[in-house]
Amino acid sequence: MNGVNEPDEMARFQTFWIQMWKNKPLDDSRKTGAASGTKMAFYSIIEAGARAHALAQRERCYAIIITALRSLKGEEVSHKEFRSPIISSAQSSLNPATRKKYICQVIQLGVQSSDKIFHEYLYRALIDIGLEDELLEFGGPDLVPFLQNAMQTKYTELLARYYVLKQQHVLAAHVLLRLAERRSNGLENFLTLDQRRQYLNNAVIQAKSASESDGLPNSVRDSGLLDLLEGKLTVLQFQIRIKEELESVVCKLESAPNNSEAEVLQTVKEKVKELSLDLKSITQLYNEYAVLFELWEICLEMLYFASYSGDTDSSIVRDTWARFMDHALSKGGIAEACSALTRIGSHVYSGDDAVLPLDTLCLHLEKAALDRLVSGDETVGDEDVARALLAACKGSVELVLNTYDQLLTSGAVLLSPTLKLRLLRSVLVVLGEWAGSVSARRMGSSPIGASLVLRGTFSLDQRTAINHGIRDKITSAANRYMTEVTRLALPQSQTESVYSGFKELELSLSTSFSYDRF
Repeated sequence: MNGVNEPDEMARFQTFWIQMWKNKPLDDSRKTGAASGTKMAFYSIIEAGARAHALAQRERCYAIIITALRSLKGEEVSHKEFRSPIISSAQSSLNPATRKKYICQVIQLGVQSSDKIFHEYLYRALIDIGLEDELLEFGGPDLVPFLQNAMQTKYTELLARYYVLKQQHVLAAHVLLRLAERRSNGLENFLTLDQRRQYLNNAVIQAKSASESDGLPNSVRDSGLLDLLEGKLTVLQFQIRIKEELESVVCKLESAPNNSEAEVLQTVKEKVKELSLDLKSITQLYNEYAVLFELWEICLEMLYFASYSGDTDSSIVRDTWARFMDHALSKGGIAEACSALTRIGSHVYSGDDAVLPLDTLCLHLEKAALDRLVSGDETVGDEDVARALLAACKGSVELVLNTYDQLLTSGAVLLSPTLKLRLLRSVLVVLGEWAGSVSARRMGSSPIGASLVLRGTFSLDQRTAINHGIRDKITSAANRYMTEVTRLALPQSQTESVYSGFKELELSLSTSFSYDRF
């Protein structure tokens, strides 16, 4: 080390530190009488001017220590600030490990002091210098209140890091939540939604870590903390999605400027700005943004997330689904609507029709399919709507079949003969899917096995192994729907293929007829 003996250097530094800390000021500080006035800095009853003067003298001593830390950190310091040759030597001769050792010693000695004013001065300086890790490791018991009272983002982040370091995960989660929820007040303290999401993600991680470290898997969830954090994170995800949707609207309006839409553009921009400033509640996002701008897909997901049950007949849910389907139809016809139903329905379906009103969806789409087919606007297959409903409720065949049966037999909805025939065609598809799924399960749940069964490759004995109870249900339903077809006031030429389909399905369950069409 350029001929420098590090132990000697360490001894010189310790002598300097002890000298400083015993209030024996060096160089100019001795001339100013700093030692005699240091205690005056602590007395609030002293006249304000005298106290300020004493505090200023003491801070000159503090500055010497901070300058030493800066030098040990490797920063350039002015010799006017600190005239001791020790600093110059430290800057040039010490290796990183020794520098680190000296820094930790200075902090530890400083924390041992009873001078609380110096503690705050030291803590602020360590943060400013970039020695946060050392501060968190060696800070005294007054570090936490210091960080709590600082009211600055950086200090609050350090408090969260401190709690993580000390494995106080619940406290860390609460601090991170506070960071995520703080309001932005101007450009200097602007917090993006992505930053808020990161804080909440970390808060969730800490809450889960608390549960694991406690050895009680349900302790945090029982307290509601984890549920609270996960819920807030989900709501924030909605907020981000809405903001992105509105930003795309702004881009479209700006790319094709239209004077008549100038007011709309300004309104959307203001809403984007509102969404950027702070976290919104689920109610605010739904009423003031999603509904206002007809973001029906997000509306449905919000209703599902909130387990909405505000009206006994689910009219809001049904109306929202209808609007969502209309939007999809206008965008891409039956194909787009069925795709949207499959995507969102399978996400929100939970075993009942509280958030997935199958009867409303079925009738809405079947009517639209018939209208588009008759008008020639779109080629619609017999199976399109039925398969979308099945996919939306995760393959619950009986639920879909009951939905069609309710529409066909309840009399609550007036159906034209043509629309009834359309529904019966879909029922035929559903029954065929049911028969196929039962066969697939009996043959080992293999798609290939199901195909072989349906194509008559296996023997009669193998096919009769299908559960008799389900087979009887399908047979009975097929027979009943054949009767429904014969009652339609339509020409036989229109109904014959549907009638034959039910007949073939009925016979194929007890004979060797091919299932090829199903």
